[in-house]
Amino acid sequence: MSLASNPGQFESEGSSGGFEHTWQRGATPDSICHVGRVGINNDRPDEALVVQGNVKVTGHIVQPSDARAKQNVHELDTREQLKNVQQLRVVRYRYAPEFSQHLGLGIGTHEDTGVIAQEVKQILPEAVLPAGDIVLPNGQRIDNFLVVNKERIFMENIGAVKELCKVTESLETRIDQLEKINKRLVQLKRGDSLKSSVSSVSNLSSSKYSSINAKTFMKSRSKKFEKNEELLSSNKLIQIIIVILIFIMAFW
Repeated sequence: MSLASNPGQFESEGSSGGFEHTWQRGATPDSICHVGRVGINNDRPDEALVVQGNVKVTGHIVQPSDARAKQNVHELDTREQLKNVQQLRVVRYRYAPEFSQHLGLGIGTHEDTGVIAQEVKQILPEAVLPAGDIVLPNGQRIDNFLVVNKERIFMENIGAVKELCKVTESLETRIDQLEKINKRLVQLKRGDSLKSSVSSVSNLSSSKYSSINAKTFMKSRSKKFEKNEELLSSNKLIQIIIVILIFIMAFW
């Protein structure tokens, strides 16, 4: 790069006529500004910054989220989000050597974990975006290459976790109710057992009492029968004596 006529402006060496790729000092200290898109290992950037290769970040990647900048805000159905997450297939894969070379990743046996864009598109179409055509170093062409917005998938996971929390709370409530019902049944079972014991004791006492009453009744009847027999015997004796006296008086 060479310093342009403007001390705060740079231009690439060898640029001839037409559009100049310029960098300018920014409004803040230690900053530079480029008007347009920037590509790293990419000569056709279709976004503000396109990087082919790994990116190391020691800070955070932040995005606008202020409510004052949003419209038509509505909450999603967490049940549907859980269903979507259940349908997503997580796979382990390795990039083809030609594609790794195209990305500047080098050719190796490194494996990664992720999703398949074509499959995600069937479930979350808004999470998949086209990135144009790609020509690999061996001449192979991939038309309408697809990329995935993993941030969108991450937000779907949050909704799925919320739904799982609801399911867990519902299960805990049901378990508590079942424990209370089980405790009540145990108490009722103990009460029935106690009543059964009391009833057995009562029946035993009643049978003993009935047996005693029966014996007393039999003894009483026996005594009455003996008394009646004694009375009958004495009456017979009196009758015999009277008959004898009448017989004597008749013949005298």
